Amino acid sequence: STAYYARFARIAAEAARVLGNGADAARYDALFARVRSDFNARFLGADGVYREKPDEPYAQTAQILPLAFDLVPEGQRGAVASRLAHDIATNRGGNAYVGVLGARYVLPVLTATGHAHVAWTAATQTDEPSWGYWTDVLGFTSLGEDWTAGTRSRNHHFFGAIVEWLYEDYAGMRPAAPGYGVVEFRPGGATDDRGPVSASYESVRGVVATRWRRTD
Repeated sequence: STAYYARFARIAAEAARVLGNGADAARYDALFARVRSDFNARFLGADGVYREKPDEPYAQTAQILPLAFDLVPEGQRGAVASRLAHDIATNRGGNAYVGVLGARYVLPVLTATGHAHVAWTAATQTDEPSWGYWTDVLGFTSLGEDWTAGTRSRNHHFFGAIVEWLYEDYAGMRPAAPGYGVVEFRPGGATDDRGPVSASYESVRGVVATRWRRTD
């Protein structure tokens, strides 16, 4: 909740700047800074792990949200991200052990912090918990409420953020201005991913498309 409070303050500051309201922008920037400071004082342990209580086990989402919302102190960002990547790749067999909040940000966070290979591994797993477990093993054609085979219902968009990652980070086309007025192309595949990868999007300004592959 505190991480999201900081995120809301950052969004409010950015909106105020767009509207030319410098006073409100400064107000919400200051609020973000205060929440960020208090968040780290309360939840960041001496071992560099975010926890609600000192005796709690390592939780991936507790690291993902601070990384996604720019709450991690700059000098510790790399270490927090590396520990997250190690937990996914080594301790969890390549799986992201997250709920809906962590699933929204885990793949973009890994890619942005230099762990694209771990993001791709997590995105392509076919054992529980993973998107591939739903599609390749269980034959789901829609998104579940949770990762299990017995999920109560299968009509939930909130696990669908992987699609945003596929377009913006993996295929690598991202709007850099409203309405795709400017488009950034930055493929996010791991260094050993040869491709080919292609994607297209029908924007309000026309088709935006990319295709890439790696060669020697």
